[in-house]
Amino acid sequence: MLPILQAPADENDTLATVINYVMAISHHMGRTHTIITADQPLYSKGKELVWTNSKFESVIFLMGGLQICFNFLKSIGPHMESARLGDLWTEIDVYAANTTQTMLDGKVYYRAVRGHPLTYEALATQVANIQVIHQAHSDNPNFKMWSTYISMIEILLDFIRAERDGNWILHLEAFTAMLSWLTIYYHTNYAQWVPA
Repeated sequence: MLPILQAPADENDTLATVINYVMAISHHMGRTHTIITADQPLYSKGKELVWTNSKFESVIFLMGGLQICFNFLKSIGPHMESARLGDLWTEIDVYAANTTQTMLDGKVYYRAVRGHPLTYEALATQVANIQVIHQAHSDNPNFKMWSTYISMIEILLDFIRAERDGNWILHLEAFTAMLSWLTIYYHTNYAQWVPA
């Protein structure tokens, strides 16, 4: 475990101390670069600190994958609000009513990451069959909403796989696919800082 600093994490002095400490560990291990992950607010401050200090040119700041997933889950929930997805999970006794709301709010990661793929699996085969049989009805708003939901869950699953496998290319592709949804559902700080 790294030491705990008794100072506000979002102050530049604290962040510089952490960067220096982690750089020393990286150099001791023979690494040429230091990779640090952080949530979006610390990421933006860390990036600015790295940009303004040439001593930190070997530091690579990344947004934390868990925080990215949380924010994407917070985009899926509002998108599916009118579909009453939470009611569906409750009615089939998969989750309790309070749990479903927190899942749709993006607050309970593990349950959401189990619940959405369950729904995805149930829907994916049906939507594929409907697309083949009813191409003429693809303009139906209900059909579009559920098709979009399936696409969003595929993006989420791709991102999780990229994080677990350490697949940088898939990480970039999935995160890029998330950006429009993060922007639509007011997670603009992520959309603003991703190009950095």
